[in-house]
Amino acid sequence: MPSKRPSMSTERSLLLTLAIVMVALVVALPLTAGQAHATGTSASGQQGASSRRPPQSPQNLQVLPADMSRRAVIGVMRGFASALGVRCIHCHVGDDPNDLSTTDFVSDEREAKRVARVMMRMVQTVNDDLLAPGLTEAGRAESLEVRCATCHHGNSRPVSLGDVLTEELASDGIDAMLARYDSLREQNYGGWSYDFSEGSLLRLAGRLAATGNIEAAMAAIDKNLEFHPNSATTRITQGQLLGQAGDMEGARAAFQECLAADPEMSFCQQMTDRIDQQQQ
Repeated sequence: MPSKRPSMSTERSLLLTLAIVMVALVVALPLTAGQAHATGTSASGQQGASSRRPPQSPQNLQVLPADMSRRAVIGVMRGFASALGVRCIHCHVGDDPNDLSTTDFVSDEREAKRVARVMMRMVQTVNDDLLAPGLTEAGRAESLEVRCATCHHGNSRPVSLGDVLTEELASDGIDAMLARYDSLREQNYGGWSYDFSEGSLLRLAGRLAATGNIEAAMAAIDKNLEFHPNSATTRITQGQLLGQAGDMEGARAAFQECLAADPEMSFCQQMTDRIDQQQQ
């Protein structure tokens, strides 16, 4: 018979242990001048005249253990904030992220706080009920855990670059979609928020083509070629889309560009030969 599962309180404590350990060093580090200003504490540790810290005794804890220390709760909250790229008042009722003296940490008024509890329980379920027993059953000794950052990557909404661009296309059209890509790339390239490798726009082009929006798909391909001009895979997709649109000369040119980028790409030679045979 399977062993008896630990209590929910024990599970929660185990689930949060790693997150707490990861942020514990951050909590314990001396504050820089900028951090001191943000928390209302001087570098020597003296709190300013206006309290800018959460209450001494955590209240209304519904997912985290009710007896969790203030220090541990703050550490977990900082982990959440980093994973989502937000400040305290994203979930807690307040107006100034730099002055928490008037922030209501107990209130459940903000939807983001209520949704956060749902997400926390989801993570617990995935880790405790799916990943841990599933990997054990599969014979893998290495343990894996899902965390907020696994999906969010510094964004408050855990959506991919393709999802953001698809939304922009639906609301404001192709030009707005391309402008949004440029803006996001300028602001986030080199970070962890979005994937700016050639695969992102290729996948988007495929999705758009599947819905019949060849024009938008071609725009995504052209944008990809601005940043990845020697991408053979992008040229393949371009050739396929042009062929689908009936532009066989354009398709042949794209497959020739593919061969120029990668002479070993036999598929592109095969497609070129097929087009030549059809045009004879």
